[in-house]
Amino acid sequence: YQRRVRGLYFFLSPIREEIRMTLNRCFLLLLFTFIGFLFLKVISSDPELFVEVLGRFTMGVCVVMLSSPLIVIQQVIQQKNANLMDFRMCVVAFFMSAAWSTYGFLLNDSNIYLPNGLGFFATTIQIFLFFLYPSKSSPTSSRTLR
Repeated sequence: YQRRVRGLYFFLSPIREEIRMTLNRCFLLLLFTFIGFLFLKVISSDPELFVEVLGRFTMGVCVVMLSSPLIVIQQVIQQKNANLMDFRMCVVAFFMSAAWSTYGFLLNDSNIYLPNGLGFFATTIQIFLFFLYPSKSSPTSSRTLR
C-alpha cells in the first residue's frame, strides 16, 4: 500500500523532476560507494585494512546523518523558530545515539562510541534549540528552506 501511495505522490508531484534528480544522485552515490569498497576489497590483501576503511566510512555517514538537521541552525536562530527541524526525529536520534554511545563505551569500541557520541552532542544541540525557540506554527508557515 505504501509503495502505491509513494508512487502516486511521485507521479502527481509538482516537483517530480526534482525528486527524480535527487533519487538519481543518491543512487549514483551508493553505486560509486559500492564500487569503491568492492575495488578496495579486491586489491587489498589485508582484511584488517578493509574493515578499518569501512568502519571509518560508516562513522562519517553516522555523524552526517545525526547532524543533518543542524544545516538549518542559522535560519532557526535568525527566525527564533524551530519549525524547520523535525522534533520527533531529533528525540529519536538523541536516544538512539545515547544508547549506541553507551554500548560502544561498554565494548570499548571507538568505531561505535565516537560517531554516536558526536551524534549525541549534535542532537542535544537540536533539542536545546527546540526548547530555546519553540515552533511557531501558523496556517501560512511553511517548512521549506529559503
